[in-house]
Amino acid sequence: VAVPTFFPYRAREMLRRVKRRELEFTSSRTKARYLLVSQKAKDEEDAKNLLDEVVSSHSYGDEYIPAFHALAKAAPPHTEARLASHLDARLSYLLPRVQEYVASTREAWKRVGSSLLILEQKQLEEGEAEDQKGNDESKDVEMSA
Repeated sequence: VAVPTFFPYRAREMLRRVKRRELEFTSSRTKARYLLVSQKAKDEEDAKNLLDEVVSSHSYGDEYIPAFHALAKAAPPHTEARLASHLDARLSYLLPRVQEYVASTREAWKRVGSSLLILEQKQLEEGEAEDQKGNDESKDVEMSA
């Protein structure tokens, strides 16, 4: 007896994959909360709020690194949840440093721009002085002739 299905085979596989990923992420959140409480001696509610903030938004910074490490440690090995948590922890570490480098680079370019402006002004002043000197010499030549 053939029983018709509502979803094709690929759609069912995709739903199973989504469900598996959802279980990976939710189970690791619970384990990560306990890891954070034991590591940082925080209140369980604070750890839960921190993990919710990390998971629900793109929060990167030094204060979120322990949460990402806890999520990675709690996730099953070789899963997308573990890889994503490790990647987010690395980004959380690198992003503030990149912002510092960008700010220092902008400051350096401002200094370069001001130095170039001063150099251009000096060249203009020297050019005007030479023009004036050349005009004075031509006037002397005209007067003597």
